[in-house]
Amino acid sequence: QALKENGYHLLIATYSPDSGDENAPPFGPHNADGVVVFSNTIGEERLAEWYEMHFPVVLVHRTAPRALPIPCVNVENKNSSYKLVEHLIKEHDRKHIIFVRAPECPEDAYHREMAYKAALKANSIVFDPNLIIGGNFERSAARQAMEKFLANNPPLFDAVFAGDDDLAVSVMSALQN
Repeated sequence: QALKENGYHLLIATYSPDSGDENAPPFGPHNADGVVVFSNTIGEERLAEWYEMHFPVVLVHRTAPRALPIPCVNVENKNSSYKLVEHLIKEHDRKHIIFVRAPECPEDAYHREMAYKAALKANSIVFDPNLIIGGNFERSAARQAMEKFLANNPPLFDAVFAGDDDLAVSVMSALQN
């Protein structure tokens, strides 16, 4: 509604640079007034090209490359993840916390993991790499990864910090089984 009231049209397109398609994305300066780029769907070279052309770009769920002052909107992962892990430690006396990585955005996963490790360190808990699960599996496989972890004589754990909501549901299902 806001776009319409201001004389704009909204085009939503999906584009995956990993699909092996070497063609340019179906959108850009040739047919749009600007783009909102979600996550890592457009490569840094294309972003640099668009920036040099003064083509309006806003990044969502992704930090701009170092040399390009492109505006971005991100989820605050560091402080919120730190607070979640610290809550488990201080309020529930948990000391052996599994971290299940979310696969959707490497930047988010990195910041959440760094916050997890920082919260452990700040509370004098030694980081145990055996309590990290995940990485490159699809969300649908998170339950199976957790079940496999549980079936292989896992280290002692008393809490799980999942990288996103879908993973949390998958982990809960595995734990219930």
